[in-house]
Amino acid sequence: MMVARLISQMLLIAFALLMASCGRSDLSRQDAAKVIEKNSKFGEYKSNLLLQENAERQGIALGWWQMQGGAVVNLSPTIRSEGSAVKRAMFGFGNAYMVLNKPAEVSVSVTGIAGDKHEPSRVVDFDWEYKDLAPLSRRIAVQGGQGKAVFQMFDDGWRMVELPSITVSKSPYPLSEQEKQDIANDIATVRDRLVAAENLARQLLSAAKAEDGILYKVPFDFQNSAGGISLGRPRQVDILISESHVYFPLASVSMSRYAKIWFGNIKNISDEGLETVTVYISCPNFNRPDGRFLAPKEKEMRRQFISNFQSTFEKWKAKYPAYIGSQKCTMAVPVEFVK
Repeated sequence: MMVARLISQMLLIAFALLMASCGRSDLSRQDAAKVIEKNSKFGEYKSNLLLQENAERQGIALGWWQMQGGAVVNLSPTIRSEGSAVKRAMFGFGNAYMVLNKPAEVSVSVTGIAGDKHEPSRVVDFDWEYKDLAPLSRRIAVQGGQGKAVFQMFDDGWRMVELPSITVSKSPYPLSEQEKQDIANDIATVRDRLVAAENLARQLLSAAKAEDGILYKVPFDFQNSAGGISLGRPRQVDILISESHVYFPLASVSMSRYAKIWFGNIKNISDEGLETVTVYISCPNFNRPDGRFLAPKEKEMRRQFISNFQSTFEKWKAKYPAYIGSQKCTMAVPVEFVK
């Protein structure tokens, strides 16, 4: 009887020791994953969706935003339904990220735990990935990445004390074949729309430059001179104002050439009370006086020219508002020289 009782007590003690060793001293993969997921680093990943390397180009192709000076700008209402901004690397990685309106879900899967069972620390290897992303976000997000975490045993159990390594995979968020086809279709739609808009813009530009019937002719006498000495006889020359251009005679001996300036390249014409007027070019990268051109000496004739130009210019701007102050230098030569 005594032997049986002793054996029973020994078994109870052994069972208790076994339970203790398998309880507080063992770190399970499931418990480690739960602790890692709650780390603040993954809070950042949930609010700031890490994007694929080609995400910025993809967003442009989908018509979601534009690039300016290396920054993503002008987000469309479509993508704004899921994210408020796209910014460059925040976490030390090369990836851009999108600030989400609603935090994403991140899951952690432990792939291995290293450490002696008799030691109070463990090194945990894990994979992390985004889960159940919104329909548009999943098109440009990374799938996830890998990482390492260090756990330490305390009197109340295991705690994560360090997160020394988190990497981001180059793998894109997994998509179905239908989702990939939807992306291709959307890109084709945007491309077709841009081509149509560009063709329309070219047609408008052609029309805006084609109207060239002469409306006004402002004649005046011009005397060539050099060093204050008059050369030859005074000649009668003309400033011509058409429906979309102004023509200034050039100060040459023959007077057979004109400086032809399209209204789309003109910001304004300034009368400085001399024998010339100054034409200011309307161009984002060329906003300076383009040059002085011949004008009548007589005050009334100058006034007549400016008045005729302004009235014609205003009518043209009302007809073609898209070209006011927005003409790119590469789209038209500011000054053409014609006979």
